[in-house]
Amino acid sequence: METFTVGIVGLGLVGGSLGLDLALWGKKRCIIGYDRVKDVALQAREKGAIEVVAESIEEVAERADLLFIATPVREIPRVFFAARPFLREGARVLETGSSKEWVFREIRPEGLDIEYIGFHPMGGSREGGIDRARPGLFRGMPVLVIPGRIRETTRALLQELGEVIGGRVFF
Repeated sequence: METFTVGIVGLGLVGGSLGLDLALWGKKRCIIGYDRVKDVALQAREKGAIEVVAESIEEVAERADLLFIATPVREIPRVFFAARPFLREGARVLETGSSKEWVFREIRPEGLDIEYIGFHPMGGSREGGIDRARPGLFRGMPVLVIPGRIRETTRALLQELGEVIGGRVFF
């Protein structure tokens, strides 16, 4: 069975909740996380959303097979371009932003040689932060997936990830 090192950049409500759900995934080898606020990353580890606190975006990118970018929408391109040179061969990037048009214009995923996926679990609240992260936040919620050029195995993996977090995937 294939296993994955999961990386999460941005450990607030969405990133922390993803980590808590993915911690129970049988194919998870390790979850490494980074947040620009070190105390948030330490709290995410204490809560069980991640196992390893990374010191940088680059460190997460070097280790992750699946890299979730769970930052505010306007930060997604900056984080992606910081991670891009350090991504492992075969790594997949999933960003959780609620808005895709601007992000896709900035990143231009159709021209990339990696699998870049818009993966938006439509759950949350007006109030964010790791202290509000919880397992099951996305249970029963739609998960909108905007795949660029992806392999069929990735499509199946995205469906599985949606199920792991309790959501219903819509491509």
